[in-house]
Amino acid sequence: MTEHFIRRGDGKGGWTVEPSRYGIERLGDDTHLFPYGIHLMDNGELLLLSGLRRADDVSCVAAFSSDLGETWSEPRETGVYGRPVATAYLGNGRIVFANETLARRDLTPQWTVSDDHGRTWERIGAVPHSPDGPAVFGEGDVCVDRLEGTDAPRLIQTVAYHTDFPVGRHTAFVRSSTDGARTWAHEISPSEWVWEVEHKGKRFERSVCEGTIVRAKNGWLVAALRTDMPPRYFDAPNDDSLMGLATSVSEDDGKSWSPLTILYDAGRHHPNLLLLSNGDIVMTYIVRADVRDGQLASLRRGCEAVFSHDNGLTWDTGRTVVLDEYEFFDGCKWYNGESGHLSSTLLPDGSILTAYGNYLSKGIGLIRWQA
Repeated sequence: MTEHFIRRGDGKGGWTVEPSRYGIERLGDDTHLFPYGIHLMDNGELLLLSGLRRADDVSCVAAFSSDLGETWSEPRETGVYGRPVATAYLGNGRIVFANETLARRDLTPQWTVSDDHGRTWERIGAVPHSPDGPAVFGEGDVCVDRLEGTDAPRLIQTVAYHTDFPVGRHTAFVRSSTDGARTWAHEISPSEWVWEVEHKGKRFERSVCEGTIVRAKNGWLVAALRTDMPPRYFDAPNDDSLMGLATSVSEDDGKSWSPLTILYDAGRHHPNLLLLSNGDIVMTYIVRADVRDGQLASLRRGCEAVFSHDNGLTWDTGRTVVLDEYEFFDGCKWYNGESGHLSSTLLPDGSILTAYGNYLSKGIGLIRWQA
């Protein structure tokens, strides 16, 4: 990693510049790495789960760092096809992930587990369909909820399915597992995550899909969620870059959820949530299109972070942290951000390591920064 600088909003429209560390992990011009989960394990190593594309083949791979992300091992095959889109570290060397099989209709997405810090892997079961039938997908770190008096942590995940994208809305569910992702139950589809938008005299239902959940210091559950594309972009080619970002809070352990707080209605998504030692929650996310107040504000792409100081109720967007940024325009699609997918983890010194997909490099951008 090398010297890097991040920008932090001062709450008054200005910025301060702070030092950080930055690196790119890639394998070569004939490959492409996509990051999905980065986790600090209790043996002191960092684990980075990624999708590796070679020509038309995509596989789930794991890389390791013993120096807090400064250097990384060569990615190792897990033996699983596709991309490891949902990941969790449960402690004691146990990691689970669910894969996405992309266009391979002959394959069923699976939950896969390692009990030896990611060295060997075993498939433990198919990703269950939704309670009403259709297959679901989920992307983002799975919440590892450590309940007092229980041996295994409870896993909490958001999943969804859609019809007629982008006009039709997603149907989202919250599900949980108490046996390490072998079985899933307690699924609800929050009505608070559905709303209507009027466009050109018609009304369209909108909802959410992928996301992540964290338990706040006061015990609430906080969700960060990717929202459906605003109807004003339906005339654009079918592209998910113009989906947005919202949050919701549950004060009753996930039985009900607050109405969505929409932070950005388009261009920002792939959220990750971390609870800091002081009780603040930090959300990192991707910037594919810098849409603000319904308009394209710049051609800036990359990734950012925002903080909540009140257990996820509000987010201090005036003090947004720009972790990485670059301008990009291909002369064709103004919303083509050439960035995607993200995960963050807390390091022992209190700093944060964020991994995101820098598509221009065909690799993974890694930023180590202070909250």
